[in-house]
Amino acid sequence: MRKEEKRRNSLPELFERLHRRSGARCEGNKLGLDCTARLPKDSAPLIHHANGNPGNNDMSNLVLLCPNCHSKVIEELSEKRRKAYVKKVAEAVASSVLATSE
Repeated sequence: MRKEEKRRNSLPELFERLHRRSGARCEGNKLGLDCTARLPKDSAPLIHHANGNPGNNDMSNLVLLCPNCHSKVIEELSEKRRKAYVKKVAEAVASSVLATSE
């Protein structure tokens, strides 16, 4: 069995375990969000990897989120990444300006 197939086959099991652990509620509160929305099994909750590594399916790294909370988390991550990129570019420009002025 290929690695991709193994991972894909394990997602329903992960979802089931997370659903039980969360009491069928959004775990956004674990990420500082004020949400405990009910998550029926036939809904479309999303499994979020807290450390950002989709290969780390350890239960301590997984959070079950409602679509609304997942959007908020992704938006916040995108903003942090954008700010980090802008900071990196600004530092590179400053460094090159200093190097050419010496």
